[in-house]
Amino acid sequence: MQMMEVNEGLREVRQDSENVSEELKDVLGYIQKVRTREKEVKTMFEPMRKTVKMLTKYGRPFSEEETKSLNEAPQKWESTCKKVDKVSESIQKLQSAEMENIKSRVREYWEVVLQVRADFLKQAAFVFETEIEDAYESMFEQNGILMFTEKKIDELTSEELLFECENKSAAYKKKIELCR
Repeated sequence: MQMMEVNEGLREVRQDSENVSEELKDVLGYIQKVRTREKEVKTMFEPMRKTVKMLTKYGRPFSEEETKSLNEAPQKWESTCKKVDKVSESIQKLQSAEMENIKSRVREYWEVVLQVRADFLKQAAFVFETEIEDAYESMFEQNGILMFTEKKIDELTSEELLFECENKSAAYKKKIELCR
């Protein structure tokens, strides 16, 4: 994660944009990256300074630019963290609206999950009264349906986590895993 990349990625999301949802996901991705590494990165600067000081003591020269970069890094990181807070605040309404949209899609997908599970239980792939070829064909078809359903659940889960929603789709995955 480069600070310059993050700072460029942290931008205001306009409500009138065509791809509000995608832009919001991108910005939230950067916010999440910074927040997960914020404390870790802050603790890295002092050991780096000590290492540079030791290397200088033992004859490793550093250019003025390298020294300047090292000295400015904590302030740049702090500035990035403040920008995260500012952008996070500015997108709050859009994030809330998208959270409601995600919750709605998750609730709607519950019906699909229940139907997939019911269809699975009706299939005769695991009943020995079926011809072997039919059983394998049925299992292959059911596996494809289960994989597609799991992929959709994974997409919903990642959106729930990104938008900091309650992760309800995890229970859906458990329901589908019962079919395996």
